Amino acid sequence: MLFLTLCLLALNEPFLVQEKRIEIPAQADYAFLGPDAMVHGDANGNILIVDPLSNGVWLLDSEGKLLRTVAQKGSGPGEFSGLLDMVPRGQDAVALEVERVVAQIHAFDGGYHFLDQKTKLGSSLILIQAAISPVSNQFTASYILLEAPGKKAGTAIFNFDFEVQNLIQETQVAVESQRDRRFWVNHLAGNLERFFKTRTHFCYDQKGNLYSALCREPSIQKWDLGVKKSKQISFSHSPQMRSETDQEILVDALLEEIRADRELMEIITPAVVAEAIQQAEIPTTKDTILGIFALRPDLLMVVRELDLMSGKANAILVSESGSQGEIEIPSWGLVRLNYRGYQPSMTVFANRAYSLQKHDDDFFIVVYRIQ
Repeated sequence: MLFLTLCLLALNEPFLVQEKRIEIPAQADYAFLGPDAMVHGDANGNILIVDPLSNGVWLLDSEGKLLRTVAQKGSGPGEFSGLLDMVPRGQDAVALEVERVVAQIHAFDGGYHFLDQKTKLGSSLILIQAAISPVSNQFTASYILLEAPGKKAGTAIFNFDFEVQNLIQETQVAVESQRDRRFWVNHLAGNLERFFKTRTHFCYDQKGNLYSALCREPSIQKWDLGVKKSKQISFSHSPQMRSETDQEILVDALLEEIRADRELMEIITPAVVAEAIQQAEIPTTKDTILGIFALRPDLLMVVRELDLMSGKANAILVSESGSQGEIEIPSWGLVRLNYRGYQPSMTVFANRAYSLQKHDDDFFIVVYRIQ
């Protein structure tokens, strides 16, 4: 068994110790996972694989042996057709789904048996990325809200009735009647502006406190259980210039979904993309934050650099007293870049971190013990 210790670069102390590295068998139903797939640990030491691409959820024991299929694609109770994520919470589990433009919450018991579901009524709510509280009936999500006469995009804290408890940030999105060239320039420019300027990262700690951070700010906002702002956690940061290659890689990833649609490719030409990039006025400096993880209630891991060429990510550890050091970890183990933007690929349960990593065409579940 190979043990990998990730050390604080500044302090040279062990911090994340690899306990297990489980290869997913090539013949398994869950061997071919999509770009948004996640793994979670639960109170029984088991592992949950959640794959939005196939709408499948699988329960494995602590050694990676399949116990049962929890959910699959379908429209029946406990089945999904637009799965976003499913999170174990000790005594229960909660899943979020967006079927076309309709958001739903699915409740399961501690054994992952379906209990009930709630549907967002009224205006259409498209959830892009979400984090579910481990202790209370709330979740935080980046979203697009379709309501007459306009459209909004932002990040907010919701309860399980889809009522906004607190707004973190929101912008109005222009709506045009004709889907002509100007529409697509504005549409792409708006997406690029949100990705490069106003994107918000967020996570919960095991006590249910929420942390949120704007991508370009060297600070993190802590929210208490009553979803009120309580503390601001700051850290030192030196801006770095963004290269043209870096920008091209990011824009290409954001256009991934469009390239899969031949009809859109005929409309969204390189000239349209170039005009949208110019209109968005992408900042010349790199983002300050690419992702945040609450390893403990008193310690956050902040991803600052993602090198897609070397496959490594750089992160700093931050507490309320400031920066505590740096670590390096395989980039697939922290965040991934796809058409949705930067997606977290690590989850935390109790004193362990769970990560889905990919090497060549093989997937591995990696379990770290948090020192």
